Amino acid sequence: MESDKFLCICEQTHGSIVIVDLSEGNTMERRPIKADSAIMNPVSRVIAIRVENQLQVFNMDLRTKLKSHLMSESVVFWHWISDTTIALITASAVFHWNMNDDSPPILIFYRSANLNSTMQIVSYEASVDNQWMLLVGISQGKGKCTGNIQLYSMETKTSQILQGYAGTFAQIKPPGRTNSAQVLVFAGIKGEGYPLQLFIMEVGRGREASDGVFSLPPQLIPLDAELQNDFPVSMLVSPGDDIAYLMTKMGYLLVYDVHSGKLLYRARIVQDAPFATRLNSQSKGILGVTSRGQLLHFSIDKTRMLAYVLTALQDPQLALSLASRMALDGAEELYSSEFDRLITANNVQGAAHIASRSPQGFLRTPETIERFQQMPNQLDQAQPVLQYFSVLMEKGSLNKVESIELARALLQQNRNSLLQSRLLEDKLECSEELGDLTNQVDPMLAMFVYLRAGVLGKVINSFVQNISKKSTVQSPLSLIHLCDHYDCVEELTEYLYTNNLTKYIDVYVGKVSPEKTPAVVGKLLDLECNEDYIKKLLEQISQCPVGILYKELEKRNRLDLLQSWLEKRISRGNKETVTHNALARVYVTLNKNPQDFLTTNKFYDSKVVGEFCEQANPYLAFLVYRRGGAVYDDDLIRVATENGLFKDLARYLVERQDLDLWSKVLMKQDEEHEDPDRRALIDQVVHTAIPESTKHSEVSTTVHAFMNADLSAELVEQNSCVGMTRCFAFF
Repeated sequence: MESDKFLCICEQTHGSIVIVDLSEGNTMERRPIKADSAIMNPVSRVIAIRVENQLQVFNMDLRTKLKSHLMSESVVFWHWISDTTIALITASAVFHWNMNDDSPPILIFYRSANLNSTMQIVSYEASVDNQWMLLVGISQGKGKCTGNIQLYSMETKTSQILQGYAGTFAQIKPPGRTNSAQVLVFAGIKGEGYPLQLFIMEVGRGREASDGVFSLPPQLIPLDAELQNDFPVSMLVSPGDDIAYLMTKMGYLLVYDVHSGKLLYRARIVQDAPFATRLNSQSKGILGVTSRGQLLHFSIDKTRMLAYVLTALQDPQLALSLASRMALDGAEELYSSEFDRLITANNVQGAAHIASRSPQGFLRTPETIERFQQMPNQLDQAQPVLQYFSVLMEKGSLNKVESIELARALLQQNRNSLLQSRLLEDKLECSEELGDLTNQVDPMLAMFVYLRAGVLGKVINSFVQNISKKSTVQSPLSLIHLCDHYDCVEELTEYLYTNNLTKYIDVYVGKVSPEKTPAVVGKLLDLECNEDYIKKLLEQISQCPVGILYKELEKRNRLDLLQSWLEKRISRGNKETVTHNALARVYVTLNKNPQDFLTTNKFYDSKVVGEFCEQANPYLAFLVYRRGGAVYDDDLIRVATENGLFKDLARYLVERQDLDLWSKVLMKQDEEHEDPDRRALIDQVVHTAIPESTKHSEVSTTVHAFMNADLSAELVEQNSCVGMTRCFAFF
């Protein structure tokens, strides 16, 4: 079990593989494939199969082989560490096998002497950033189980050995940190004679970091004293919730909070040993399979968790932390009382953080701002209300009321530059009221606020009163440069167009910022501007980003405005891929004889245009992938099969004369049932492609391919047709 999507079983007695789709009501699919081991991709219907040292990977939907490799030594453990990479562990080393290219497995590191070939490898994990690897092995001896963990750094190419049984990585956001922490969570011991403990520590961060390194004191793992042979077998951490699930051999489940290391729950949930466990993406709990084949699911009931922590664990601080992180129901009263307590104690930072983390921001009200404003100032500290706003901006942006109050406080202190910085960082919500407040001391900044708030009337008034009167040349050039600097392109366009200042639109896109042309054209279309003017505007622009312009016109269903402009660029010798991609999509969308362009043009990107055509016209996608050559064979086969283009596919295969390509499409996936797509292709080869062929080599290669695929019977059955009668002339 590589994820919560599939369960894969190798039936050795029947020589078959059974795939259970857990996301589709546990539907079961049996394939007559004999294998020593098989693992399903965690997200797609891609399966990796191992027979002795031979590894093969197949796309089950496309019925194609993706990769294969013969290992020089046996693989003792393998696991998908992502949807594109398989980790392969042999008796001596660890390899990574990337599915996105043709490379063989790459050596990552050698197994430590502490994890020699006598150790049974039970897990291998990669950190979220793929900079840390965790190899876990166990061995039985002297009446007890011993576990070792090899922690490997991809950056330093060094290993650290830990005594432990199960571990994983998690990415969490510690309180007071603006960045995430990559933490290692594992169950182990410090040394001989020490008790089993839970260790949670940050990796990959230097001790000199200004905001510290996240680490918790080890926490005791309470196992049942009567079960002497019990030990941890798996460790999982749910992303976002940051809850660690530890399973033991004897079926105990222990649930921990990763931020505090506190034990939340402990119970024996199954009598049999868990064979495999994975996170459940929907419930954020865990799935497990026992040694007897029982499928388990455990998750937290978030509607009752808060009451459980408050009553059973009697830990209000833990309840607050969990409620904020996990969005637990019923936390409002808890937050309100804690906020009141901190305000009374003059704990500005504590109260600010509570308000910022309150569910749905219910504490972020004008009343809360007023309470911070009423708090006494502290020595060498910013005003309490400014500290509150700073905490809010660490997590996001301020709302309308908060933005106005912050601006009021900063302007009173003549800290205009800080206010401007916050505006440019999009930390404040622009409104007419904020613009009015700012206009009293900084008209230029006020115009920016008005523009962002969409109050165009006040933009004009502010410009006329404060900028235009001071300029010797009565023109909106100052406004143009201001709006360009603050990236208020749409607001500027609307202002110039509605005030009949279109000649300055020409100046803006022609001389000031040609790269902003797409946004200008898009806004002009929204304003129902005359099409002739838009076409004329485009004609004078040579440095416009074509891809962005295409998207602006496409989402407004106005690609017809782009056709002649693109054609003229290409007629002048333009060979930019993005330009040819755009014209290809225009021809397809408008149905302007696209087949001719798609088959003769040499400069568009087959992948980009092909994916576009798949949605618009699958046959055109077939032509695009055919034009792209052998590298797009898999895409061509997929499009043809999914859309019933078997006649075209048959002709293509015959013309290609590639036995490897033939083997992809003729390979039988199920011995018990005939694949209708495969049968349809065979029929078109026999009845259409072969009779049409005029080249002996094409017919000969096709016959060889059929015989290699054990399709001699199909040849014999069809020997009455003209094409197949010609085929036998070669033998």
